Amino acid sequence: MKHQTVPRRLALCALTASAAVLLGYVEFLVPVVPPIAGIKLGLGNLAVLLALRRMGGLRAAVAVMAVKIVVCAALFAGMGTLPYSLAGGGAALAVMTAVQRFSDRTRLSAAGVSAAGGAAHMAAQTATAVLVTGSPAVWRLLPPLLAVGTLTGLVNGCLVNGIERRAGRYFILLSG
Repeated sequence: MKHQTVPRRLALCALTASAAVLLGYVEFLVPVVPPIAGIKLGLGNLAVLLALRRMGGLRAAVAVMAVKIVVCAALFAGMGTLPYSLAGGGAALAVMTAVQRFSDRTRLSAAGVSAAGGAAHMAAQTATAVLVTGSPAVWRLLPPLLAVGTLTGLVNGCLVNGIERRAGRYFILLSG
């Protein structure tokens, strides 16, 4: 994405953010069983991970994530979820960025990057819940939330691996 014009980069980020919001809406429509606060499929993060890996890195991923979090909170989840989403998304993106940089040398796939991000997301959301509620008992939820976050991150990362394999040449065309 380094050789693109600003309008083209902006358009690609807008399209990717739109995809993230659409996936967030699909996620909102799918009930998660059991209904435990904080557990979601994280489908919108597919677009964030693709932005991180294929659209120029952190700057594009931050833009996509910020739009996804704010728009999805405003339209689907309620603005009360904003602190949790921002903490979880920020932590996940920071960890995924670090793991992605490491994976550039080790050839770690999107699945590993995303699994680490899913775990970080749940840890940050749990910490936020402890701060907001003032109840340290919330920490007891962390082990199952970490397991679910890692699992959903792994599944989403596998989906991104499949998207990259099947649509890799389109990313090259879009970013060139």
